[in-house]
Parts: sequence; structure tokens; C-alpha cells
Amino acid sequence: MDDGLSFGTVLLTEHPRDSSAVSHREEVAETARLVESLGYDSIWVGEHHATDHVYLENFGILSYLAAVTSTVRIGTSICLVPLHNPVFLAERTATLDVLSGGRFTFGVAAGYRESEFEVAGVDHSRRGDRLDEALDVVEALWKRDDVSYDGEEFAFEDVSVNPKPVRDGGPPVWVGGTAPRPVRRAATRGDAWFVDPRVSVPKLERPAEYYDSQLKEQGREPSERPIWREVFVAETTEEAIEAARPYLMNKYNTYLSWGAEDGVGDDSVDAAFEDLATDRFLLGTPEEVVEGIERYRGEFGLDHLILRSRWSGMPAETARESLRLFAEEVMPHFE
Repeated sequence: MDDGLSFGTVLLTEHPRDSSAVSHREEVAETARLVESLGYDSIWVGEHHATDHVYLENFGILSYLAAVTSTVRIGTSICLVPLHNPVFLAERTATLDVLSGGRFTFGVAAGYRESEFEVAGVDHSRRGDRLDEALDVVEALWKRDDVSYDGEEFAFEDVSVNPKPVRDGGPPVWVGGTAPRPVRRAATRGDAWFVDPRVSVPKLERPAEYYDSQLKEQGREPSERPIWREVFVAETTEEAIEAARPYLMNKYNTYLSWGAEDGVGDDSVDAAFEDLATDRFLLGTPEEVVEGIERYRGEFGLDHLILRSRWSGMPAETARESLRLFAEEVMPHFE
């Protein structure tokens, strides 16, 4: 946008087990083409493994989306880096950057769901160390050949990865997490801090202050200040809440069942939906959503809002109606 405010959306790649993965492939492609035509700046997909849902693998679906779009940025929201061999991850990300013509952004975090680490044979308690070393490896392999590395988690000699990414130095790296260590990681080595949708405004204030203090200490400036939020727009507040509520409740109950208590709320999402939504979700009329965006701009310097407007089980067209209304009635306020 002209004043520096960009908009992106997280595309749904998680669906009920008894649904058709082939139909979801077409749904996500159609939605990607739609949001590109509506003027959104970025599209994102997440990563989870060994779930009881249909969950399309992130790099596979992003490669597909790179082929069905031409201008919109594509990114991981987020990649669970500690689960991956970093040499192979450097290959996948560089290849995806080439396939997309340099449109890829690498969103990363350490992850939290212990069962995924068990399946991968990775020590959950070492995930932060593995993430740091993996980023060392990936970024080195993006930049040069014949790389050797000797760390606690990874070690190898004279390894090269080709092709290299389109951009010198590789794609932008957005780092997620709100605990002190990931926030410091975002400030000291990330191009941006990728703020999770589960974190409410009051709980975001302290890590945001810490992020800014770490940036100042390092003498760095982020390339962007993105924030990811749950957003649904309708003609009335009641319609927006009614459309989004059942699917959001299912999503946040899933977070709880996967062990992501932090930032989610109590042990019952159903009993506390209003508390969960307050200071966290943007559900309402275009005017109400504009007001919420302005709040994030004023308090956190937001310049790239990432919307998630569809959750598992929601019909694709329901989400598209919200995305269209957002583009028509919200985005023009920031031109």
C-alpha cells in the first residue's frame, strides 16, 4: 500500500480427516489466485505433521502455489525448522525461491508440539539450539559453496547447495515466538519478528518492548513489522462472529490439545470465547476492523497485517466473502 501498510493471508491447508485432499488443493489454488487479484501482498501456509487431520505439506503446496500465482509473495507461517535436516532445508527453500521468481519469505520458529519431535526423533528440549544452528547452516549454504560446519547439533564438511536463491544472501527470514529467546533471535538475526495470532494485545506489549530494545542494542532495523491475526469481516458484527466462532473454537481447542496453552486461554475455549476474542481477534464490520488495525499500527508499528480468515471445516466461499469484503472496504482506508 502507498503508506507502507501491506496485507497478506494465511491459506487453509488443514482439513477434517474425511475430506478430499484433491478438492482442498483446488480450493487453496483458487483462493490464492483470488487474493492476488484483489491486491493482497502475500500468502502463507503452515506446517504440522502426523496429525489426525488432512494437512497438506507446506513446501509441496507452496511450490504448487508458486506456479498458479505470479506476483504475490509466498511464505511459511511457519516452518518448524528443528524437525528438518538443515542442508535439505537449504535446498528446498532455495529451490522454492527460484520457482517463485524470488517471491519466497522464510517464516521460522522452534515449534511446540512434542509428538512431532518424537516422530522426527528430535529432542524437544533442544529445539531452540537446533533452530539456531539450522539457520546458521541454511544461511551459509544460501550464500556460498563448500561449507563446513561443526556444531552441537549438526556437523559436516565441504557441502554445497545449488541452485542458490534468486536474491543475494537468500530470502527474508521472519522469526516467530514471544518468549525472550525467540524474540532476541528475531531481533539479532531475523529480517522481521513474526507475531503469532494467539497472543493478545496485553501479552504482546512486553515482548514488543523487548524486541525494540534488542534491535536498538544491535543497531538493527527490521525490514517489516508483521502481525498475524484472526480476521473475519461481515456486514454486521453479529454476522462476523456467527460465521467465525465455531471454527475458531475448534482451532483453539486443537491448540490446547496439542499443548499450546500459552496465549490460548483457559482449559475451555468454549466457555471463554469472548475473553479469547478480546484484544486478539478482529471480527466485525469493516469499520470495526479498520479501527483494530489502526490500534496495532499505533501500538506496535504494524506495517504488514497477515489475516487468517478460514479455519478447518469452514466452507471456502465463506472465507472468500470475508477476504473480498476486506479488500473492498478495509484496504482502501490505508491507501
